[in-house]
Amino acid sequence: FNHKRSTVYPLGGVVAIGPTDIPGTDPFRFGATNLAEILPGCDGDVSSLEGGHVFERVKGSHRSDGAELFQWLVQGANHNFFNTIWTDDDARFAPATDLDSACAPTGDDSVRLSRPGQRAIGLGLINGFIRGFGGGEEAYLPGLRSGTLAEAACTATAPLPCDQRIRPSWIAPAGQRRLVLSPSGRAATRRNSLGGGISSRGLKLDWCNPFEVRWLKQKRRCPGPRGGEESTVNRSWTRQLVVTWKRRSEVTTMIPAARRDVSRFSDLVFRASTTLSPLNPAVRSNLRAARSSQRMDIILTDRAGNRARAAAENFSHALDPPVGDRTRQMLLGDVTIPLTSFAGVDLERIRSVGLGFGVRGRRHGQVQIADLAFQGSSGAVLRRPGLATAHGPVPG
Repeated sequence: FNHKRSTVYPLGGVVAIGPTDIPGTDPFRFGATNLAEILPGCDGDVSSLEGGHVFERVKGSHRSDGAELFQWLVQGANHNFFNTIWTDDDARFAPATDLDSACAPTGDDSVRLSRPGQRAIGLGLINGFIRGFGGGEEAYLPGLRSGTLAEAACTATAPLPCDQRIRPSWIAPAGQRRLVLSPSGRAATRRNSLGGGISSRGLKLDWCNPFEVRWLKQKRRCPGPRGGEESTVNRSWTRQLVVTWKRRSEVTTMIPAARRDVSRFSDLVFRASTTLSPLNPAVRSNLRAARSSQRMDIILTDRAGNRARAAAENFSHALDPPVGDRTRQMLLGDVTIPLTSFAGVDLERIRSVGLGFGVRGRRHGQVQIADLAFQGSSGAVLRRPGLATAHGPVPG
């Protein structure tokens, strides 16, 4: 709209709630801005969660403009209850959600949110985004990046705690992000995003490209069902590594010498999802899915050979299995590990990042992984576009 106007409004950010998508478009092709997407896990109106495709398409573009991107998958939320005008329970419109054990309006094993509970989450996320990027209140930014909410909002989301209900993805600006591992090109399982080598031991390493729509030919189909008339299977529309293991094993990705200093970053982040493979623990209850979470290690090795490891499941619920039996949300979510958790390694000389599997009782399994990066700032304040002139219209 701004591009067609003689007077334009500086845009500090966009919050999209249960958005749709026009395939192939870039809504920020005339300039970047901060973007936040709320994807309802029990959306009966836009059950495909197609708006999430925009997040995946623009995450690599306009990063030099200083914009930040957020995606929050909210388990148990429908499309309508975030507002007070659309009063229908749209989850009842589609068999995939109405008959799903996790999305049913009532039931002993349902994770559905009440109308007040859903609005409390919406208010926490949307209000925090507006105050952070429109009001310049830095205190809200860590909670937006992690998907955490104020305590008052969390108390209304029973029966699941907030850290299990909200699955965040955060993409920092280019100056605060060093992408290491995100499969692309023909050498997706041999070379990382920095040009370093990838090696694996004791497991099967592959990649997939989950464009699961009828009008696009999918060349590298992701494992598991596609969904159909009575079911919905949603994935993040981005290339992903597929790791399958049946014993203790490891993937190692090397860091080129010129990119080994990661001391200015605050976290190591990767996005992950547990598949529906029978190699993964069976889910006996939607409300206790965290008990069946997959487990893996992240290992940093420096130039001197010092190694430090962190257990991914201690920092995130992204490796929890999908809940429900008809609507399966296998969207990627962040596992964010502070670099301070890797004691004893030289962060100025990191030689490799390892992913360890078959640990802590999970001898076999299958997960999908993308966007492993060093991210965040250990001290500097991120610039946010739009704030300097966000006080009214200006000549175009």
